[in-house]
Amino acid sequence: MATSQEVLQHITGHTGGTPLQLNWQAHFTPVQHPRTPGRSAFTSATFNINLTPPSRPDPDGNFRFHNVHITVNMSRGASWSVTSQQSAALLNHEQGHYNITWLVMRELCRQLLEDQWDQAVLGATNSGAPRQVRGRFTQDFNRLSQTAGAEVDRLNRLYDQQTNHGLNAPQQAQWDALFRYVIQNPDSDMTTLLMISGGTPSGF
Repeated sequence: MATSQEVLQHITGHTGGTPLQLNWQAHFTPVQHPRTPGRSAFTSATFNINLTPPSRPDPDGNFRFHNVHITVNMSRGASWSVTSQQSAALLNHEQGHYNITWLVMRELCRQLLEDQWDQAVLGATNSGAPRQVRGRFTQDFNRLSQTAGAEVDRLNRLYDQQTNHGLNAPQQAQWDALFRYVIQNPDSDMTTLLMISGGTPSGF
């Protein structure tokens, strides 16, 4: 079981477990007119996943990923804000988009660190072991990373829909509370909490 501190050592884009705090000057390209009609800002948070599939079992006979490292960044070139419409409330809403990406990647990092298979289960004691192990971990990586990427997109759409891009203040406050809870409780998973609460953040 990966500890919270171990997870944080394998992911960037945070300070002590708190996601990067955005500001207009450093993280957004200023524009005079919206690049997307009806929008005042757009946040592009990117992620990159690096790891090494196992080639041999550990002393306990388990295979696991090595050198797991997830990088989360703000793409300033793709992120923009209309200068005349910048406000603390709008920046707070855009912070939520970054939080979503980082928190989903934090959970993916945990899953990759905890992914393990016993060599006996994989049948990794015969001549076909290397190919069998490589195939199993390739499947695991593809499944976990694709699910995480799709979840980033889904949650960002849901966030904008429920908050009306930050204009629905009560809904924005509920999402802000959810973000604070998941950040402060690093063993929690935002997707699971939203499922439990019926898809709308409440009670956090």
